[in-house]
Amino acid sequence: AIDADPHHANILASYAAFLHIVRGDMDQAEQMYQRAIDADPEIDATVLGAYALLLHTVRGDTDQAQHMYQQAIDADPTNANILANYANFLHTARGDMDQAEQMYQQAIDADPHHANNLGTYAIFLETVRGDMDQAQQMYQQAIDADPHHANNLGNYATFLHTVRGDMDQAEQMYQQAIDADPHHANNLGTYAQVLFVKADDMKAISLTKKAISFAGNDEKSLRAECHFYLFAHSPKHRKDSGGALKTLLADGVTTGDWSFEMNLERVRREEDPRLELLEAVAQALRDGDMSRLNAFEEWRDL
Repeated sequence: AIDADPHHANILASYAAFLHIVRGDMDQAEQMYQRAIDADPEIDATVLGAYALLLHTVRGDTDQAQHMYQQAIDADPTNANILANYANFLHTARGDMDQAEQMYQQAIDADPHHANNLGTYAIFLETVRGDMDQAQQMYQQAIDADPHHANNLGNYATFLHTVRGDMDQAEQMYQQAIDADPHHANNLGTYAQVLFVKADDMKAISLTKKAISFAGNDEKSLRAECHFYLFAHSPKHRKDSGGALKTLLADGVTTGDWSFEMNLERVRREEDPRLELLEAVAQALRDGDMSRLNAFEEWRDL
């Protein structure tokens, strides 16, 4: 089709999208997007938005991406996907939180039932603004918009679990998230923490093992989190999970600011003599420093 009409903007744009999304051939996709835009500078906003997304997420060309996002929004100021992608760009690439928030709000005004955008804005309100009441309202709107959206259900469950401390409500929401997607590793792993805290160990162990088996190559932090739960609470899995933790830590894997305090609190209540070791492992998972762990015989023997 391109050979027959090398200046047909829509055909060039369709081929660019195919190369970008299906083939993953970013060099060729970029070339095709550029040809499509050259062929028709008034081309549909979705093409400009897709090219902006490639420049932002694949190329890291922030100036060119911003220029392209602005062109796309000028072409269609009510395209909720483009507005939300631009909001995410302003948040993550530019660090311009005020402008990002304004764009998220425009995206939601453009489509008040767009579950993805509502969920992303809820995370922004929680993690960037620290506005927990507004974040909760936005999570609820996102779930009303799509009650089977596993990411939103899982994120809201984690919010209830870590921010509100409402374990019963969190458990209900995790269950909905897993019903929506039984293979969602992150939801399985974070739900397992709630169950371990409640000492529902049999179910927690089952979910943790599933989370480890479903975790992708880019989810090493989640694997470390899950192995910590088994190392802390399941004598049967202690040696294997301890060995896995040792390997992950040696490879530089950490769990960032994820809190194991609820697990440690359970260990304290049970007066478990392994408390100091588990506190040290939790700290190493936070900061990556393994040196303190060699003081423990159990760790040295793994």
